[in-house]
Amino acid sequence: MRTAPASPTTGVLREVWIGARQLHEMSGEVLAALQAANEPPELFARSGRMVGVVRDERQRHVIAEITEAALRGRMARSAFYYKLNKDQERVECIPPLDVVRDILALSPVEWRFPPLEALIESPFLRSDGTICDSPGYDASSCLFYAPAPGLRLPEIPEIPTRDHVDVSLDLLDSAIGDFPFANEASRANAIASILTPVVRPAIDSPTPLALYDAPQAGTGKTLLAEVVAIISTGRAAETFSAPNDAEEWRKKITTALSTETTMVVIDNVVRRLDSDALCMALTATTISDRQFRTFDRIVLPVKCAWIATGNNIQLGGDMPRRCYWIRLDAKESQPFRRTGFRHADLRAWVREHRGELIVALLTIARYWYVQGRPEPKAVRPLGSFEAWCKVVGGMLEVAGVEGFLANADTM
Repeated sequence: MRTAPASPTTGVLREVWIGARQLHEMSGEVLAALQAANEPPELFARSGRMVGVVRDERQRHVIAEITEAALRGRMARSAFYYKLNKDQERVECIPPLDVVRDILALSPVEWRFPPLEALIESPFLRSDGTICDSPGYDASSCLFYAPAPGLRLPEIPEIPTRDHVDVSLDLLDSAIGDFPFANEASRANAIASILTPVVRPAIDSPTPLALYDAPQAGTGKTLLAEVVAIISTGRAAETFSAPNDAEEWRKKITTALSTETTMVVIDNVVRRLDSDALCMALTATTISDRQFRTFDRIVLPVKCAWIATGNNIQLGGDMPRRCYWIRLDAKESQPFRRTGFRHADLRAWVREHRGELIVALLTIARYWYVQGRPEPKAVRPLGSFEAWCKVVGGMLEVAGVEGFLANADTM
């Protein structure tokens, strides 16, 4: 027998009597204790399920579904549970499983935990033009900003000037200037693909697939995708190969989106790229599927940026109008033997300068807002991706980057 211990976040723990009373009464008190202890938020509702943000063995934040055991542990840390003995004295106990299961069976509305759409591992632009650079849950975007350990950011200019933008473009050129872009449009589209993951939260609509294409292997397509991923997440992209059949496409896409990734990279496309599931995901803001090995329905937000790489990629069906083209051409029979690059190890250089590159992208993005968010004049919008064309195209145009989407008809 003992009294309720103190909570490090909320003071004295709430007390919950486990005794001869209705289940909903106990569940209500337990849920109130969980809600009171959920500050800052660690429990969320996502796709109709209770989830938590936890660190894995590599100190990376991940979204984990709350199981019975996990919820029971959190309940034990947010309230003091007791029974009454025959002398009406308090005897501490552990949370009963009936209460655990009852709470998990409630609707997300009754949990009153904040909604969570995704994790993001770099500072990002909100729809109002402000920048989220404070780790933790951001209520306005429903995103959890979880920077990689060791990320250091230079100061982000509050009101960027033309000089700030020029310095930012020079830094981006240092990162991608050695890639053999076939034309001005491919270079502009490459910058757009690097910019997209950072400004994606500000675009409440679909984004197209960046197509990294080359005539020969070894030209740098996968390396360019890795550069984009390292800037966005701090590590190389998690990739998958293009499946052979429709069912595998559906499974791959659902798996990728359920892992809250900010980038989906389809690497080394060797067959004609034509998938109904991919077409649907590219033009959707949410997708609905059933959870694997069950009949449970799962609804997942689509908040990622999309990339595919391959040699002389062929597109089928409706794919052409859902892509934008980054063509690399070294004009050599063995492009992988090229030398004389600015950085001997580009991946290591990007990791070392990741904070500066992120600030460069946010500076370009903020400059567009400071200029009044002008509509791009030289961009013909892609159907279904008008908002992305306006935001990213506007940012590139005011920054002085020419050629965005100019190769769309050629593709």
